[in-house]
Amino acid sequence: MKPEKVLFTLLSTNAGVTALAGTRIYSEVAPQGTTKPFVVLSLVGDTPDYPIDATPGSDPWTGRIQATCLGASSESSKRLAEACMSACYKKNGTIGGVQVIAVLIDTRGASHYDMDVDTYQQSVDFVVHYYR
Repeated sequence: MKPEKVLFTLLSTNAGVTALAGTRIYSEVAPQGTTKPFVVLSLVGDTPDYPIDATPGSDPWTGRIQATCLGASSESSKRLAEACMSACYKKNGTIGGVQVIAVLIDTRGASHYDMDVDTYQQSVDFVVHYYR
């Protein structure tokens, strides 16, 4: 839950993202009929990091989050993905009440068109290093 909270906080408070998607940032599934463009955040995995020195009191974890940017055109989904990357890349500190070591970009996926729902998609995978 913490990695999703970090990304949601970064995206929902970023002027570039909100200029494109407004408040349309969702966890796992967007409501049917949501106005495009919008972002769906999905937790890919969340694992503990085992430091070599095992410092007492530290409990570092790494979470992987996929941000899927959906739009009415290829250009709009790509613009939103760029805004998401800009909002999150190399951020650290206390974000959404979570002590974050770093947010990094892992992968920018290929753009995709889903003809069943007439939507263009661009995904970006983020890695969130944080203290649990």
